[in-house]
Amino acid sequence: MLIFKENSGSYTAKVADFGYSYQYASDDDLVELPVSRPWNAPEWHHRAFKPLDAIKMDVYSFGMLCLWCLFQDNEGYPGRTSIEELKSNDTLRVLAQELIVVMTGLCDKQKRDLDRLFNLTLVRDPQGRAAKFTQLLPLLVRDV
Repeated sequence: MLIFKENSGSYTAKVADFGYSYQYASDDDLVELPVSRPWNAPEWHHRAFKPLDAIKMDVYSFGMLCLWCLFQDNEGYPGRTSIEELKSNDTLRVLAQELIVVMTGLCDKQKRDLDRLFNLTLVRDPQGRAAKFTQLLPLLVRDV
């Protein structure tokens, strides 16, 4: 993930996933993922993962990145140490919900979409996470 600050003061994110690393892998093959703290999913360890598990870990990291992009300047957003603690307690999603409530400039639908996004990404149990990024796209696309 690369984040660029535009001249207008807005940010542009360029996302690259690890899909190439398991492009030819079967569902039962194992792939290794690097760790990038604090962005790693809570279940990350030094062993390899099946592709579906790796995707769900990437979904968690994406949710963390979205949370950071939206709320890093917010007074209620924690520092790095607190994030690790929130991940271990499974309360990062609760923090996201609290920050959405006080966020200004969004309509109710946009707040519901953000809430849904974080409910599909920042879940400690990988079984509760989205298994495909296509599940998240409708929640991120601006209404025309």
